[in-house]
Amino acid sequence: ITAHKDATEYLGMTIARSACNGYIQLSQTGLLAQMLETFNELKTRRTASSSAETNLFRRPTEGFEAETYLDQRLFLSVVMSLMYVARLTRPDVLLPVTYLASRAHCPVQLDLKHVGRALDFLTATSQKCITIHCTDLQLHVQVDASWNVHSDGMSHTGAVFSLGKEHSYLQACSCKQKLQAQSSTDAEIIGECDMLKRCLHMRATIAEIGLEPVQPMVFYQDNQSGITLTNEDSKAKRSKHLLSRICFIRYHIRMGMLKVHYLHTDSMDADSLTKPTQGTKFRTHFDNIMGKQWAAMIVDNADV
Repeated sequence: ITAHKDATEYLGMTIARSACNGYIQLSQTGLLAQMLETFNELKTRRTASSSAETNLFRRPTEGFEAETYLDQRLFLSVVMSLMYVARLTRPDVLLPVTYLASRAHCPVQLDLKHVGRALDFLTATSQKCITIHCTDLQLHVQVDASWNVHSDGMSHTGAVFSLGKEHSYLQACSCKQKLQAQSSTDAEIIGECDMLKRCLHMRATIAEIGLEPVQPMVFYQDNQSGITLTNEDSKAKRSKHLLSRICFIRYHIRMGMLKVHYLHTDSMDADSLTKPTQGTKFRTHFDNIMGKQWAAMIVDNADV
């Protein structure tokens, strides 16, 4: 492994810096252009203002769409290509790509339409990038869950991991829950517990490279009941089926490693990683996640 402080490329990413290295911009424009050309025949050529249609989680029950299966190899190829850019620099397509990955075993025509929608969106926004800027290493995590959105009754978790008071992008997560939630509060607790495990791994990684975090992790939720249940003074009489997860969260709160704060749904950027939002809400959430407010700082200017 080699490292260089002025590297301009890494794993298909282009790296741009401000003059003082305080602002770093990551993009995959070249890789996206190559991918979009490779899968050009799959695009629908329609205007796409968001990465997913509102019916993303709907499944065909009968008719031609339900019976016609696609070439599994081709479907896997395009979905995994999309997954690579979604995980690195384009979290705004992570929700549909994660869902489509779960359909790889038996893709149908409707799944291909969703692939085309994601490709159309990337074509229209190929110049978008992530801008990173942080001055401290405190971990902040927005965790949200959409209850019972999948056709089999399962819920979906979305999370945004960020660093510092600037909430600089670190990682995003969008995944189907593996445990059946009986209410929206249950879904929130399941999501928070799963994301706490990821956050502990990130915290350990930061410490391993010699940047020991001294401040507690901060979680943000929009579910008041979930926050109350994870408070060590509350009673969990009706939530014993989740007691181990609740106690896991309480332990880290009691040890001073975790704080949980309420954040209104309208300000919860992770909401767009749990359901296919549209319009202004979609754009606002991902502008916040990807650091659009700092994009102008990536200029060749010694004053920056």
